[in-house]
Amino acid sequence: MFHQASTKQQGLTSTPNVSYFLLNNFSVGLSTPFMFVKFSESRTMTYSIGPQVRYYVPVKSWAIFSEVNYTTGWYNFEGESFTSFGVVEDVKIDGRINSIMLGFGTTYFITKNVGLEGIIFYQRVESDYDDNFFNSDQTLSSINFKFGVQVYINNVE
Repeated sequence: MFHQASTKQQGLTSTPNVSYFLLNNFSVGLSTPFMFVKFSESRTMTYSIGPQVRYYVPVKSWAIFSEVNYTTGWYNFEGESFTSFGVVEDVKIDGRINSIMLGFGTTYFITKNVGLEGIIFYQRVESDYDDNFFNSDQTLSSINFKFGVQVYINNVE
């Protein structure tokens, strides 16, 4: 007979950003992704910040856009982890995280400065941390989709 373990995972991910149109259809902004995940007795938190660039092709109240963004930040893990000896111990791991994202999406403008958007993107995340047992460099690549609200600050009418 097999024993089934029950675990609970809760998480919150937020990617607030703000953009400014420097030229017609070309925006530059700041992205500040945050993630918090609690799994059983462990928790992981990341926070990063970095530039974001977009180019829009407007079609009435819609726009198609391409985006590139790069963020750098911090990673923190507290909880149970396997050590180099195969033993489970409570650990605290701090590290650095860097991410680059390339994507294409569409925005529906509710007003001139607020849009609902969806974007499909490729993301490459590199993390570097030392947990007192391992010095680890890790690279993860993925294709993702996100939906959200974008706010734009314009200086030209």
